[in-house]
Amino acid sequence: MIFNVALIGLGNISLLYDDKKKTKTILSHIKALYKNKNFTLKYCVDINTINKSKVEQFFPQVSFYTDISKIEAKADIDILILATPTSSHFEIFEKLKKNTNIQYFLIEKPLFDRKHTLDCIDKSIEKKLIINYIRVFEPNIQKFQDQINSLTFGEPQKIIGTYTKGIKNNGTHFISLINFLFNNPIIKNIKILSSQKGLEDDLTLDIMAIMEYKNKQIPLYLIGLDESKYTVFDIDFYFHKAKVRIEDNSKTITIEKSIQNTMYSSYKTLGNTKQILLDFDNIMKYPYEYIYNILNKKTIPINFIEHEKRNIEFYKNLEKMEFNNE
Repeated sequence: MIFNVALIGLGNISLLYDDKKKTKTILSHIKALYKNKNFTLKYCVDINTINKSKVEQFFPQVSFYTDISKIEAKADIDILILATPTSSHFEIFEKLKKNTNIQYFLIEKPLFDRKHTLDCIDKSIEKKLIINYIRVFEPNIQKFQDQINSLTFGEPQKIIGTYTKGIKNNGTHFISLINFLFNNPIIKNIKILSSQKGLEDDLTLDIMAIMEYKNKQIPLYLIGLDESKYTVFDIDFYFHKAKVRIEDNSKTITIEKSIQNTMYSSYKTLGNTKQILLDFDNIMKYPYEYIYNILNKKTIPINFIEHEKRNIEFYKNLEKMEFNNE
């Protein structure tokens, strides 16, 4: 069975990050749909028609509209992708959630802006919502989550993240990933250690906090650097039996296990290094593999609403800290 998709918004993540059919990467929604035989793009909506011809190169039969109302009552939409500016998400979602034929909504992060809370979402429709925190769909990241939950590397001791480009622009990926990997833990005792100007009007903050996980108190450190020198996004996870590093720039997970020191028998050191390549060049294909598996009951759905609540809770607490520090 081929599932029909409607796409609202034709910006970077929808098309422009990867708008050539012949490139080997999969970095946009359009490219991911084109490469996946289980989906077809039935409808596309954008207020501007400038990219219409680019979309038609991938899907010649697509119906293109400039008005959302044209698809509100369509009975043949299985998946609705919402990739417009965040400020418009709530209004568009409120209109389209009434279409009971839509099986899943794939919405770009964050779900809503600050004016709207998640409490307005009916329980009956929560399970239809998928928020595109893209790293959580990558298979090796999902495997790492399983290893954390099964204590493959022992209990966590500390987590240290390093980032650039601002807390809201890039630091959000750190918090989102922590919430996913550790099943939406409570993060408390947030302290801002220092602050510098980030990208545009964002701030790059050094933060210390405590994560509650399996009745343990795990220190979290988030270190912000100046993006004018270089960009970076790394997270070091220190467990009792291993150190694991996720590096975005090199697209790897590096695992170093605790082994006996050959020179000093009373000490242990890190070794037996294993490096795993993350498939970030094709990262946009994985949300659709996830959706297809859900539709065919081949995977357990992720609770994206709870995930988003934890993300929002962290940033609300952080904003209080920013205000108090002024």
